[in-house]
Amino acid sequence: DYWDGLVGLFEAEAARGADADLDFLELVLEALREEVVDEEAPELFAFDADAEIWTPQKWKETFRFEKEHHNRLCAALGIPDKMTGPSRFSWKGADGLCLVLRRLAYPCRLLDLEETFGRRRNVLSEMFNCTCDFLYGQWGGLLQNLMHPWLTPGVLEEFAAAVATKAPLDNVWGFIDGTVRPCCRPIVGQRLLFNGHKRVHCLKFQSVVCPNGLMANLTGPYEGVDPPALELRDSGLLNQLQVQMNRPQPLQQGASPIFSLYGDPAYPLRGHLLRPYRGNLTPQQQLFNTRMSQVRMAVEWQFGKLLQLFAYLDYKKNLKILLQPIGVYYVMSALLMNCH
Repeated sequence: DYWDGLVGLFEAEAARGADADLDFLELVLEALREEVVDEEAPELFAFDADAEIWTPQKWKETFRFEKEHHNRLCAALGIPDKMTGPSRFSWKGADGLCLVLRRLAYPCRLLDLEETFGRRRNVLSEMFNCTCDFLYGQWGGLLQNLMHPWLTPGVLEEFAAAVATKAPLDNVWGFIDGTVRPCCRPIVGQRLLFNGHKRVHCLKFQSVVCPNGLMANLTGPYEGVDPPALELRDSGLLNQLQVQMNRPQPLQQGASPIFSLYGDPAYPLRGHLLRPYRGNLTPQQQLFNTRMSQVRMAVEWQFGKLLQLFAYLDYKKNLKILLQPIGVYYVMSALLMNCH
């Protein structure tokens, strides 16, 4: 009724208006009529996780997690029962998490999600952004250090023993590497984001992966031009390794007194950070590099799994650094992958 009355008012004004204002009034009138058509669109049904349409298989395909684990995931992440956005729209916290999981699972438009979640695209946008901000604010710093209660000396010994079964070192507990995430070419700061090796504009992240498949550390985003050594310095990871990654006494005969990470040749050689041999190699050194390279692939597998679970991160046409918090999306997706 409000829009109908407004349209009638402008029609009356256009009928008696001056010629100079006629074009403007016609444009406004056309826009108002479009709003009337939009308001008369079919009513959207509210999202219901218990509906029969959400079979366990379809739930997992859509949201990447088992349906029976959804409440447990919400509790673990501290999702509140009700969330409210800046525009005072309210929604169930569990529904907001479902929206985040669905949108990250595969590239899609908010328009495509209106029917699924029963809300208009402007509300869905606010739900997605607010839920992302909440998750990052609560847990964004969790992976920026190695102070994890599960990363005990006993667990580190188990990791090192698992690596030693297929590698010539007995003190490597994890693997470090960087990844390049392409994004749209920005209108400013293009040189900072351009990676000459990959020939794309991108953000970079550095992560540490354990043999059990969990990301123990993730830092970034870094500019596309930054080399791995600079990322390592800015992350402060070496200082954390020197403090935390020392083997308790007494040691077995011939065992290394420290736990170490293993990375690619781009990283510097330190006591707590090892890398392959470089230069003219002997047959023994070549064999060492080959065997260590086979186990170091674990970190690459995790980068691949992250994009397999959340393919939205691999659609660079919709990753616009000046419009979206791409770094937040990646860190949050890594956290959700650990939960997975």
